[in-house]
Amino acid sequence: RIESPQTTKENLIALLKKELQSEPGKIYDYHNFVYGLVEDYLAWKERAKFSGLLKENLFKPLGMKRATLGYQGFIMDKNRVHSHCHRKKHKKITFFPCSTSRHYHSKAIPAGGINASIRDLVPFLKLQMQGDEKVLSYKDLVYMHTPQIVTCDIRPVMQKLLPTTAAHFYALGWRVIHIPKKPSIIYHGGTLRGVTNFLGFIPEKKTGIIILN
Repeated sequence: RIESPQTTKENLIALLKKELQSEPGKIYDYHNFVYGLVEDYLAWKERAKFSGLLKENLFKPLGMKRATLGYQGFIMDKNRVHSHCHRKKHKKITFFPCSTSRHYHSKAIPAGGINASIRDLVPFLKLQMQGDEKVLSYKDLVYMHTPQIVTCDIRPVMQKLLPTTAAHFYALGWRVIHIPKKPSIIYHGGTLRGVTNFLGFIPEKKTGIIILN
């Protein structure tokens, strides 16, 4: 588990010992830990720390002033969210304070260890809808949003809201919904213990929404 105290190396060794269920590229399986390996690859490829690459190539150009990485960056911000979990008993839901996992924050930064305010995410959302040659070209943006594989892990609430004709895909870091005769919806959500978020947009309409909860 990504929240476990095992190191990234230990988790990777354990993962490599697993038998493949099929040929690569045939079956979709979202895996936070594998996404976390992006950090190691970029650090090796660019011969630089992932934190520095992200700050210089994303945070600074977009003006994401409060964006930080990892658990330490999270707890150092005094104006941070305080996680709340919930329990259900006799049809009554109650909320109570709970803590997020420091292990997750430190081992899967690309998959959920980036901390940002809603003001930080607004320019990021604009980038996804229109591109910025200084940060990400429109050509690369289109490639990133292009579906790569069909998915089946659809949240129940979306299944209720969307027509049965909707097709669900995973692109490069984004989920995509195609509805016949409708513009595509691109989105992604995430959950840490006691915290959820959602960012979605319709490029054709230049409309998007950010929810931090």
